[in-house]
Amino acid sequence: MTAGRDDGAAPEGLARRLWSMPLLMFLVPPVAWSGNILLARALNDVLPPVGLAFWRWLLALAVLLPFAARGLRRHRRLLLTRWRTVLACGAFGIAGYNALAYFALQTVPAVNMTVINSAIPVLIPLFALVIAGERPSGAQIAGILVSMIGVLWIIGRGDPASLIGLEIGTGDLWVLASIVNWAIYTVILRYRPAEVDTLTFLVSCIMAGIFVLAPFWLWEVASGRTMALTPQTLGSVVYVALFASIASFLCWSRSVALIGATRTGMAIHLIPIIVGTLGFVLLGEPVRGFHLIGAGFIAAGLYVTMRGGTARP
Repeated sequence: MTAGRDDGAAPEGLARRLWSMPLLMFLVPPVAWSGNILLARALNDVLPPVGLAFWRWLLALAVLLPFAARGLRRHRRLLLTRWRTVLACGAFGIAGYNALAYFALQTVPAVNMTVINSAIPVLIPLFALVIAGERPSGAQIAGILVSMIGVLWIIGRGDPASLIGLEIGTGDLWVLASIVNWAIYTVILRYRPAEVDTLTFLVSCIMAGIFVLAPFWLWEVASGRTMALTPQTLGSVVYVALFASIASFLCWSRSVALIGATRTGMAIHLIPIIVGTLGFVLLGEPVRGFHLIGAGFIAAGLYVTMRGGTARP
């Protein structure tokens, strides 16, 4: 499988053109996930972590299954043959990353989530090297480092010395565990069978992820943590199912196919900017000079990474 292969089942017309736009595929996931982080943190008292992960993917499966049914029937033997890849993607990307992130957001501020999430673009090349033997180019390494400077500048509010006092608690370790899951998932995506389109493969991974999540969800319910059926919780599940699950995962998989895992991973560095922007628009939080300086570093790092050479197998 190559990073730039064509999906034979891409939609027609305008949808096909949008599906072939790397920038759009690159931008959708960080925008959707920024909203997911803010929502999960704000409603952590009414949204049990495993329950939110379980129900978001169950709803996503119900929405996607009619569209993927034909592909699942056509490729069922191939998917069963490659069950290890499907199960690994379901376990790491669907179940592990989401449930662990929601566990973390029970106790840690959203800003901590965005800080530690910013290590994903560093972890992806590491796991790409270990799992796939893919060495990042010099330009990609430089872009990652420049972008990280911008992220740390925003977190330190223009004072890098303040990062020394940043406390790492149990919740932060949950975040770390979640991003390790995501980095592994992103690299494993390159082993998707070439004959299977993005939608069909995603639905098969969702099925595997729900299978992994089910016993943990039952344990959570048995322990007394259930999700109350209110407009607030139902709206939250619908949002994360449609946008943070379906739209973002499809676009992330497509971006990996179009521009590779390392470049796609850089999208994570946009989340601190988006979270800060949403905080300004929705909460009236001011945008200060250190935000603009950090955003400049992040933009420069993204540019260097995107313009630089591809990773070497």
